[in-house]
Amino acid sequence: MDRQKVLNEGERIIGDEDDWNASMHRAQYAWVVERINRKHDGAKVLDFGCGSGYGTQMLRRNTTAFVHGTDCDVSAIEWARKYHERHGVFARVDRPPIAQELADHFIDIVVCLGVLEHLPLRPWHYILEWLKAGVSIIGSVPLAEPPGRNPYHYHHSLQPGDILPQEEAAGLDVEWFGFVAREEAPRPLAELLQLPELFEGKENAPYVVSLLFCFTPKKGAR
Repeated sequence: MDRQKVLNEGERIIGDEDDWNASMHRAQYAWVVERINRKHDGAKVLDFGCGSGYGTQMLRRNTTAFVHGTDCDVSAIEWARKYHERHGVFARVDRPPIAQELADHFIDIVVCLGVLEHLPLRPWHYILEWLKAGVSIIGSVPLAEPPGRNPYHYHHSLQPGDILPQEEAAGLDVEWFGFVAREEAPRPLAELLQLPELFEGKENAPYVVSLLFCFTPKKGAR
């Protein structure tokens, strides 16, 4: 199997790399593991945009969740099936799921790390659709990314309001975190926002900052 084709010119990772980008992505999946173990024991999880499947494997190995990975790329799904099938179920999809599909498959959590910025509509469009199914959503998007740095992104430098409008937060437990590449773990977003040098947006700025979020419906709210 062609590893370079799966990597897609560096846009996707396999998970065994030792560079800062792979470390950042693994750290974000570790953050998801912690949240699933803390709040969602035994959940049924959709890892939407699973890529090569390494993150789906992390979720399955380190939680009691049943994890189903989906991606639009044929090469990525073939790689995931070959190397990670024991740790998840993988399928190719052409579009994001709708609420009814999540309900029909009894999904409890949608995980979408580094995915929403690749989709043509604004992220809140997909988030609000998924919330109709009463699922929890755990994800990440770019928080401080200069325009044009990544040609595969429709959206960059996304803010909380781009993910979940404030008026839609009723009935949800909402968590916001920020993650700076080359650090070991996310920090509460309010703490990160006190560091304005991270958000200057210079073309060659050394920082890559992600916005992480976790939305959990309160019991009886939906």
